[in-house]
Amino acid sequence: MRHPRAVVFITILAAVALACGKAEEPVTAENVEETITRKVEEQTGLKPSADTTPCEILSDELLRAFFDIGTGVEIARSPSKYSPYPLCTASWPKSNAEEIEKKRATAMSEYLQRKMRGEEVKMPSLRTTDEVSLTLYQPAFESTEKAISSFDVAMKRLSEGMTRSHENVQVTFQADVTPVDGVGNKAMWAPTMRQLSVVDRNRIFHVVVHTGAELEAELEKAKALAQRIASEL
Repeated sequence: MRHPRAVVFITILAAVALACGKAEEPVTAENVEETITRKVEEQTGLKPSADTTPCEILSDELLRAFFDIGTGVEIARSPSKYSPYPLCTASWPKSNAEEIEKKRATAMSEYLQRKMRGEEVKMPSLRTTDEVSLTLYQPAFESTEKAISSFDVAMKRLSEGMTRSHENVQVTFQADVTPVDGVGNKAMWAPTMRQLSVVDRNRIFHVVVHTGAELEAELEKAKALAQRIASEL
């Protein structure tokens, strides 16, 4: 299973690059931060800002209100240095992390054996941590209408897919998105990324919930979190 922070990074890369048009040079690990940030500033006029920090929004109080986190469990926060927009991932160990770790090898072996027999089986959830990430587009748009317009372009292109080439290797980023009611002015859910993208007034933000639960359960958590986050922006 792809690490949630990697998923968030790919999503941002896709959304920004697609909303702004095709980049004229390949994006590599070495130049990704400079390239994306420069493209954002040149083509949209939007510059990253540290005025609002997602790590502050993802407070212990907020996360404990929505997730079953023991009072003695420490919540770690990791801001991203790669995103042109403020991004923070909060993580904490599952209550049964040690048990999951012990069962990891056996569970994967059984899964692979059943797959080789042609059975339709779901990969076991072997995560020992739960994670939530929040990305804030900065600064705010001039109006709700402009925020929705930019949001629509990014979501359309993301659903269609974006291809980038580097050293004769093509990589395509694509995710199906579906509308979600009851959150902000407009919201879209990308189930493969476990990401809920939201327009609320003149702000755009993304919430990713990755706990290994069923998709519907994680969507409900993401919606509840997004509603709370919107009230604090």
